Amino acid sequence: MTKITDCAATLRGKKNGVAQKIKAAEELAKLAHQDVNGAKNSIREAGCLELLLDLLEHSDSRLRSPGSRAIWSLSHANPLNKKEIGERGGIAKIVKLINDPRDGGAFNVQATGALWALAHDTPRNKDLIRQCGGIAKLIGLLSG
Repeated sequence: MTKITDCAATLRGKKNGVAQKIKAAEELAKLAHQDVNGAKNSIREAGCLELLLDLLEHSDSRLRSPGSRAIWSLSHANPLNKKEIGERGGIAKIVKLINDPRDGGAFNVQATGALWALAHDTPRNKDLIRQCGGIAKLIGLLSG
């Protein structure tokens, strides 16, 4: 839990630089992917979902990348995280990453993976994806 709380403090810190925040977000993505000892739940309980979702809108794409990877991992097979991400407006933020002109589509794989994980067995999130224009964006990837 100490790693998680340290990462949360780094992401919250206004004086922490981009490099420090990238490292913290990457560490959370790694911990979420491994999910040892319920890390996905611990990350949520430490308030990191909101912090990671904020990274998805950051002006520096170097922060959007680990943020989107972490959200994808946190969403996979974790109903509580899926619910909270949906409730916090995370789906709209993820949909905006698809073909984002700032990044030239660099996050399309991460965004589609996160949407898949969020939608799987979660009807409310499927509705949110549809309402946010996610279906049209995903179809656009196929035709583009």
